[in-house]
Amino acid sequence: MTDADETFLKPDAARAGAQRLGVAGATLASRWAQHAATISSLNASAPWGTDEPGQGFNKHYLEGGDKAPATSVLSGGKTIVDLIKVLGPDVLSAVDGTVEVDDMVDKWFGGDGK
Repeated sequence: MTDADETFLKPDAARAGAQRLGVAGATLASRWAQHAATISSLNASAPWGTDEPGQGFNKHYLEGGDKAPATSVLSGGKTIVDLIKVLGPDVLSAVDGTVEVDDMVDKWFGGDGK
């Protein structure tokens, strides 16, 4: 096997990156929750009005269940944010698992610890 076929991991650097990613994901989730709450509050107050044009807008914007634009944007955004929020912890777990397996293989086969 050549060096080009191998993968090298700098555990400390990868852990630090995973922790930064975790903080970014948590920050994004917090800000998304705030913005989504604001949007939901604004939607609930129907700023477009209750006259005929306002009702027409509302029919296409909020009504229609999960397919309504307002609903699909908020639920789709939450889905994406929830996935990003767990990236840091998942990467950290993967790094720790990789190091653990590497240490175990080294122990089993009597490597020199490098």
